[in-house]
Amino acid sequence: MPPWLFFLFAIYVLLPIPPVVLKLFEIHYLASPNWIERTRIWDMAFGLFLICLIGFYFLKHWQSRKINSHEKTRPLWIWACFAIPILNYTFLFEERPLAYGIPIIAAAITNEEVQFSYTVERAYPYSLGECKNPIEVLEAKSTLDEICNAPNELVNQLKRGDTVIVSGKGTQMGLFPESVRKVE
Repeated sequence: MPPWLFFLFAIYVLLPIPPVVLKLFEIHYLASPNWIERTRIWDMAFGLFLICLIGFYFLKHWQSRKINSHEKTRPLWIWACFAIPILNYTFLFEERPLAYGIPIIAAAITNEEVQFSYTVERAYPYSLGECKNPIEVLEAKSTLDEICNAPNELVNQLKRGDTVIVSGKGTQMGLFPESVRKVE
């Protein structure tokens, strides 16, 4: 495999790791609703483009082999091993590489004060695991997107459709929530 193709594949496989690490350590991150909408098509396009590039490379390699038919299937199996993780990240998992991987890394590095408004889907006045008084937002496209540790008074007041302002450290792509308040 050419080094540039391996590099693209490695980036695509490594970018979904930050959301997984945050989940393991129960660190909460909220992506900007605008960023999620803007990157959705790019995530899918990048994944399909990468699958096509890898497929083209293995097809070219497969055609050049002058061996029996049993050994000719090996490059196809190798291509499938590359294509399956890419398809999973592109279409099945919500923690897409461009939508979450890049913003989490950028938010950890820049660490500036930002705030976003979200629409409440549900608010729970109890704990779900380590997340106390979680607030689920309509703009959530991932299991990462919930606001934890909200004040009891706020959670009890919230109804579906209410708007909340979430403040925290991050970038315009997303933030690590520190406080939440209801918009009156």
